[in-house]
Amino acid sequence: MRSESIAYLTKAPEDLRLYFLRAGRPSVQQVYINVFGHIDRHLRQIKKVKQHPNYPR
Repeated sequence: MRSESIAYLTKAPEDLRLYFLRAGRPSVQQVYINVFGHIDRHLRQIKKVKQHPNYPR
């Protein structure tokens, strides 16, 4: 799903910053930035856990 989302976002003909879910809410672009940032955070956490000397038990 991530690859498909990135492919769509890079080729989208419309400016996704203009679309809002509701008044006062983030744009679609901001939602995607937050989602992928969150995923990246988890991937970094997993990498850190795997580097611990006691992994795996």
